[in-house]
Amino acid sequence: MDETLFREVTQSIKAVFDLTARVDERVKMLVEKQTQIDSKIEALALQHTDLVTKVGILESRNEKEFKDQLTRFEDDIKEASDDLKEFDQRLYHVERSTSTSENRWKSVYQFIRDTIWVVIVCYLLYKLNLTPPPLP
Repeated sequence: MDETLFREVTQSIKAVFDLTARVDERVKMLVEKQTQIDSKIEALALQHTDLVTKVGILESRNEKEFKDQLTRFEDDIKEASDDLKEFDQRLYHVERSTSTSENRWKSVYQFIRDTIWVVIVCYLLYKLNLTPPPLP
């Protein structure tokens, strides 16, 4: 009984370590994606400032040329706005998956704590030559 329990606990601990390694890899991937999204948002902010300066220059030119370029810039701004909405949605999903990852870590730690508790109780029952209580 001792060896089988030890094997089961060892296998459970190995499974927990494998799970934590996979979770670490996924968290690393999410952090990399978050960094990419941040750099894209910064690029969009730079584009926005460029557009603002171009609009200022266009206002000083003649009216017809200004109206033509203004419509193009409005399209660019709408496209940038759509990109920002898309990045906002991606950020929301990244934050949601990060919180899910944190919940998984909590579950892993709780599992380890419960496993250690069971091992200690089994060891005490074994050393004190007591019979374990009946399981439901």
